Amino acid sequence: MKSIILLVGLVLSISSFAQSFKSFTDADGLPSNNVLCASSDQEGTMWFGTQSGIAIYDGSTWEVMTTTTHPGLANNNVSSILVTKEGNVWAAGDFGASFYNGTAWTTYKTVDGLGSSRVTNISEMKNGDIWFSDFNGATHYDGTVFIAYKAADGLPFGGTEDVLEADNGDIILATGLGGVAVFNGTDFEMVTEEDGLVSDNTTALLKDNDGNIWVGTSDGISVFDDTMKWMTNHTRMYTMPKPDTLNPVEDLAMDSEGNIWSGIYVDYLVTVGGVAKFDGNAWTDYDEEEGVVGPTIRAITVDEKDNIWVTTSSGISRIAFGTASLDRLVPKNVSVYPNPAENELHVNLGVVSEPVAIQLINSIGAVILERKGIVDNNVTLNISELQSGVYSLYVGGATRRVLVL
Repeated sequence: MKSIILLVGLVLSISSFAQSFKSFTDADGLPSNNVLCASSDQEGTMWFGTQSGIAIYDGSTWEVMTTTTHPGLANNNVSSILVTKEGNVWAAGDFGASFYNGTAWTTYKTVDGLGSSRVTNISEMKNGDIWFSDFNGATHYDGTVFIAYKAADGLPFGGTEDVLEADNGDIILATGLGGVAVFNGTDFEMVTEEDGLVSDNTTALLKDNDGNIWVGTSDGISVFDDTMKWMTNHTRMYTMPKPDTLNPVEDLAMDSEGNIWSGIYVDYLVTVGGVAKFDGNAWTDYDEEEGVVGPTIRAITVDEKDNIWVTTSSGISRIAFGTASLDRLVPKNVSVYPNPAENELHVNLGVVSEPVAIQLINSIGAVILERKGIVDNNVTLNISELQSGVYSLYVGGATRRVLVL
């Protein structure tokens, strides 16, 4: 006798078909389509550094800051931007690092203690300290004093590209040519290709929910544990045109589900680029075919609403997975019964405010049963013809796992 067991407790993530892409260009209010960096504040307001100034987007309107409107800003070409936990903003490029306190900008350069006025990235540590990646090395700022670290201090030639803090308090630095530097507060220890790193040309850093360190490089990604012991490499996150397989990483980000996002861009022979998402098992890539505004990926970041923002030389793309919009469509208390079941599956949708759809999906992703335009709160599905196996029940975007024995 066949029976169906419902694993209602296994609530999966919003299904992938719910994603949507929206792009922004100078026609929407950007001062330039060449958008170099992005950061989000705790309210979800986005700050973008462009070739022609800073663009601020609150979800409905754009504001632009330039050296004309805000004279304290170092330069209009902003290649790195950071909104701190306190809501202040740092912006930097080739002419120093500028600090915005909500009223005015103040710029700091080498004469103030920066290791170089050419800043490549800005990072905030757990205690609020700021690290500037620069062309000569890296500079630590505790809110009062700048301390610059260069080749003479143990960093390799070529400067740094990114900085993060490991769970044990070590400072991890991605260097442009020499691999990863681990700073314990006194000395720098290098992690290189000899230690498993896929390339010594490192570009971006990320710490996941387990404390593991993800290192983006010119040849892919290397993953280390919190002691910087090598774990694995990812070199084909994004599908390249044959026969090319190289995956140069521009940036790394992580969403609230723990998915790892990588921005990838190749600029030789042919311009190819996009973003790829790792869900812990496999990579899924997105590019112009799906709706990314352009192939020249500059940066990738995640806002407080879990939207993925991709900056390119052609504008900005926002990838949303429908959580907010589906909230009003999907009933809050979806239940499925009986458990176990044999011939009929009953779905209680709670209060239905707008028509929803139900799909039953088999283990290879095929839709085997679908009901659309449902307005009743109780639905009965005939499952008497189903074969044994694992099925997923999608209700407007919410998911329940169904096991058919």
